[in-house]
Amino acid sequence: YNFDERLLQKYFITGMQSVPDVVVLGSSREFLINEELLCLKNKKVINNCISGCTIEDELAIFEMYLKKGWHPKKIIIGVDPYYLNEKKSTRNLYASVREDYYTMCDSLGVNIKKGNEFFFKYRNIKKLFLVQYFQESMLFAVNTGNKHSYIPTNSIFNNTLTKRFDGSASYGKDIRERSVQEVENMVKSVNPDVLSNYFQPFNRFDENFIKSFEKLIDFAKSKGIEINLVMPPYHPLWYAHLKKDSHYKFFLTSEDFFRNFAHRKNIHFFGSLDPSICGVTASEFYDEMHAKPSGMLKVMQLER
Repeated sequence: YNFDERLLQKYFITGMQSVPDVVVLGSSREFLINEELLCLKNKKVINNCISGCTIEDELAIFEMYLKKGWHPKKIIIGVDPYYLNEKKSTRNLYASVREDYYTMCDSLGVNIKKGNEFFFKYRNIKKLFLVQYFQESMLFAVNTGNKHSYIPTNSIFNNTLTKRFDGSASYGKDIRERSVQEVENMVKSVNPDVLSNYFQPFNRFDENFIKSFEKLIDFAKSKGIEINLVMPPYHPLWYAHLKKDSHYKFFLTSEDFFRNFAHRKNIHFFGSLDPSICGVTASEFYDEMHAKPSGMLKVMQLER
């Protein structure tokens, strides 16, 4: 799909008529979390997850709720190793919701630099000169007649990725119907450089992230909000690859950091990067890092 996921969240929250009982924040790895998966009948669960989510996005989205005077009873936050990488390339993706981010930082007393305004304002112009962007645009025009339209539906499972009424998602038919062997072949051929947003090795934690994250958690708890951290597993073959590669030794210690952080803050922690700990098998993955509903259900039942 091709739309600004962050702006979608802003419009989504602005149009809400009642405060959610549960809000889910995180990346695409938490797209599937909803009322059904959490087994919460008659509770309003809203999924505000964003592809390549960062702490800046989470602070901005939380501010959108505060702006309405709303405090959800519970917030589920997906956590990933790349959050702790101070050189992560997803850092500047929050441009379209930066004003909400700035406001939340002021409320929390988080010192930030606002030196990226020129980049934010003109960030899309450079795309006009990229060969890849031109090729993708031409392919889109040929395949769709350049019609930028979305299809409303009451069906959960469709040919393409579907955003559900609660913000969660269901994957397209081609992804849902991948065989176990197809997924394993995909995982074996993964190039970490292509997924550098998520799998760039690092050897120290981002102190600025830790400070901002801690202040977010403390603030939410002060408002009586229950906090759950969730860390979904990787595909068994992909986890084995990371475990074997010495470059990812520190990367994988992120799990210990977040679990210890949860214990120190007296909040709940669910899941593990290790699929064997979660009991999630190879047949329960769409790719190297996105678990199927059955896998995510196991994750949300494994408190550590």
